[in-house]
Amino acid sequence: MEKEWITKISKVVPGKCFIRGYPHSEIIENLSYAAALFLTLRGRLATDREEKMLDSILNALTEHQFESGTVTTARHIVSGNPQLIPGMAGALLVIGQHTTQPQDAADLINSAVGLMEKKGLKMGEAARKIVEEYRKANKRFPGFGHPIHKEGDYRAISLRKVAERLGFVGEKVAMYEAIHKEFIRATSKTNIPINVDGMMASIMLEMGFEPIEMTGISAVSVLPGILAHAIEEIKEGKLIRHPPLEMTDYIGEDERHLPPEKLKM
Repeated sequence: MEKEWITKISKVVPGKCFIRGYPHSEIIENLSYAAALFLTLRGRLATDREEKMLDSILNALTEHQFESGTVTTARHIVSGNPQLIPGMAGALLVIGQHTTQPQDAADLINSAVGLMEKKGLKMGEAARKIVEEYRKANKRFPGFGHPIHKEGDYRAISLRKVAERLGFVGEKVAMYEAIHKEFIRATSKTNIPINVDGMMASIMLEMGFEPIEMTGISAVSVLPGILAHAIEEIKEGKLIRHPPLEMTDYIGEDERHLPPEKLKM
């Protein structure tokens, strides 16, 4: 009879733990954090270039000041409840469809590559069809644009340089860049670059990661910034942050009162 709790990831016995078959003690003594993360997720040892690429990806989201929703959320939480773990946990809940989630861009790339292969299209043709489909449906293009870095997201640029050097610029990266090029042609919006989430998605696809794994890796990447900001906020002792009054307004109903039949006598 198969047991209810089974896993291929690790095994713990008295005095030892094996991760994907490798003694945890050997991992601690010999592998980098990036290599250990790769092993735990992928089930095999990373090559040197995979380890270096993943290390750069983990560095890509470490900190981005108040432009990061995870950071501002963490600071709001600990200003009301000055405990580190609730602040960190709450900050991670910001990660999703609109930020820090490469898997949406990865799904877009996989769809485009699948369309190209199924229809026997050239890459540019597939990109054009995908852009037409998304624009017709008024769908957001994941991984495009940034509110501050309008002329180019330096993190995406740096990641691509590393990927080029390590040999991770292939069909998936090329397809994503073709989609972006077609997006610019179709919209004339030259100030919407590929952002860090989009570049992470295309490179991690080249590395063989599944889309769902990518968001988890992004969450690991943002933790240093969340940790540093939450600790700073707690140490500074700020109490219950509020948005500045000049940034708020009320646009609801004017003052009104309950009708007589609703009043308790």
